[in-house]
Amino acid sequence: MSNTCKCIPNLYEAPEQLNLENYKKYEDDLYRIIEEDFVTHDVIFMGKKVFLDFNKLQDGKSDTFFHVICGDKKEYPNFRRAERIKFPRQIIENYMECDNCENDCKIKMFFKKIKGKKRYHLFSEENRYMVVLEDEGKRMKLVTAFYIDQTYKLYNYKKDYEKIFQKNKDDAIN
Repeated sequence: MSNTCKCIPNLYEAPEQLNLENYKKYEDDLYRIIEEDFVTHDVIFMGKKVFLDFNKLQDGKSDTFFHVICGDKKEYPNFRRAERIKFPRQIIENYMECDNCENDCKIKMFFKKIKGKKRYHLFSEENRYMVVLEDEGKRMKLVTAFYIDQTYKLYNYKKDYEKIFQKNKDDAIN
């Protein structure tokens, strides 16, 4: 995947011949990318700094990282998720510019209250990708980001957006 869109960067693919040794290096490289994006660099969303949660660690790495590259079970990598490791920062920082983009990135933003907290969803239907941020008052937590691999889930997210957009246009931005 090669493009010139600010929101959707190129993929960071795994080595063609994957084994335990080079997978570990690939995972470490992925972690350095997300650490660079959200620890070293200040990512701002709606005037608030986005942070990685380090309260839960797995192998010395933020649990959020494993959710981003593996999914809910956090046991085995999902390479379609992992190769998009550069997407969250780019989408968060550039989603407003994507309305005028000539490419098919068109990021839609909506929020929902989940467990009493406001969660922002940055959704690219065309790229089948979602970034979820939770408003924690003075800052925003990166909850997860993922490739939407199942068509019914893509359909459900699209319906969520449309339902919220129709109900209250202030809660959804196209």
